[in-house]
Amino acid sequence: MRPHLLPILLGLSLTFSIPFISASQSLYEVSLSEKVANASLIIEGKVVQKESFWNSNRSMIYTSNKVEVYKVFKGSYQQSFLEIVTQGGTVGHESIEGSDLLTLTENELGVFFCFPNAIDLRSASTGERLWDVYSSAQGFFSYDLANQTASAPFVRYANIETALYGEL
Repeated sequence: MRPHLLPILLGLSLTFSIPFISASQSLYEVSLSEKVANASLIIEGKVVQKESFWNSNRSMIYTSNKVEVYKVFKGSYQQSFLEIVTQGGTVGHESIEGSDLLTLTENELGVFFCFPNAIDLRSASTGERLWDVYSSAQGFFSYDLANQTASAPFVRYANIETALYGEL
């Protein structure tokens, strides 16, 4: 290949691949009925602890978010705490972050649309299977207690008890 053609070919390659990369990364709205149908467990709870860890082959960092369970809207769950896994986190000096993916902070409160982790990740402390949140960031309705509202991407409930609880 001629050296002067390399920048041109690289430019054309990027020009034609960027639309496909962008389209595959765009966020689309997931309806409440789809979230409810695909979650085997819907809970209200508060994140009380977080711990990031590498997967077994050190190709991905995950975070276990320990959630204190306040209320169960769907399914059966008898324990006081549930561990929800999210993609990304920080272990030592290494960090992985995904845009548009669910990230939780300690003391965050809301409703989680959960199902058992699809790749069978286990809690480091209890050995129990971790839980995923259906539709990632859209599957967690974060509470604003000062205003008594709940929100997620594409949705906002003006009142937690009357609007959100009524929908659930």
